[in-house]
Amino acid sequence: MSTATTTATEAHAPAEEQTGYGGFLLGGLQLALPMSALREVLPCGLLTDLPCPAACVVGGFDLRGVLVPVVDLRLVLGRTATAIASPSVIVMVHEGRILGLLADGVSGVFSAALESVSRNSVGGETLPLASGSLRRADDGTLISVLSPAALAALPQVPMVQDPEPRRQLQHDGLDTAAVTNDPAVPLVLLRCGRIALAIDAIGVNTTLSDPRVEPSVLSQGHCRGVIDYAGSKIAAIDLLALCGLGRLGDDAAQQAFVMRVGSGRVAFLVERVVDVVRTQPRDVIALPACALPQPGLFAGVLPDTAARQIDDAAAATAYFVLDGGALAA
Repeated sequence: MSTATTTATEAHAPAEEQTGYGGFLLGGLQLALPMSALREVLPCGLLTDLPCPAACVVGGFDLRGVLVPVVDLRLVLGRTATAIASPSVIVMVHEGRILGLLADGVSGVFSAALESVSRNSVGGETLPLASGSLRRADDGTLISVLSPAALAALPQVPMVQDPEPRRQLQHDGLDTAAVTNDPAVPLVLLRCGRIALAIDAIGVNTTLSDPRVEPSVLSQGHCRGVIDYAGSKIAAIDLLALCGLGRLGDDAAQQAFVMRVGSGRVAFLVERVVDVVRTQPRDVIALPACALPQPGLFAGVLPDTAARQIDDAAAATAYFVLDGGALAA
């Protein structure tokens, strides 16, 4: 076959179907869930004891008034469950029921071709916890892909009925979220005083509850000091001040999110991480350059009407959407 013929054939070949995954970390494990099963990621507060015989259920998480069981997968796998400095809860949904998974970090949203997943198999009727593995194209990390069905079938582990089914994007019965057919963008919603902000979740490594800011020679301008993260001291930036929208009060910075900047990490202080929601690109409206003090840091605005469609409980306010690339630069 001639080169011209080969090129023409390749041009008409169908693109590989891509699937979206949400990656997270737990005790050195690199894990991921299909985006169709990942509801949201929230900082883990104080867990409530549950009358549950399953040792892997470490408590109940208050999800807007609903007590969601939280599983520590290290206990399922027979590993030692050491303390996590800044734990998060990955809220998983499967067949109309939800379950929380303990995590010590989020590695972001990524996509991969279905053919790139190496499938796991076991004999008998036991469902493997990890349905397969794949290598991320963006950073080369080898990831274990969890099976929502296997997690839902863990012995004596309770799940609760999804109280907010409209939060989950519909996928026409598919058990994976096709990135090529579903351009949904996960946004982390943030609060800084009366200012509502949002940022693409793909650029956020993790969120931190009650970050302890320590004095440092870096403490000048927008930098409040440093915080401990993954064994290193990283700069803690007042996000509100950086955006030219005011300044967080000394006692207002109750949470933070961490982003990769070059080869390191930076923490951005906020008052509260509200939620992680999925939006469509058309939901974000461009802003005129004169609308904000630092317009180059923003990608647009998510109007209050769009926020209410995503979450009925959302406050009637617009979310200013940060440009993650500009923020990292």
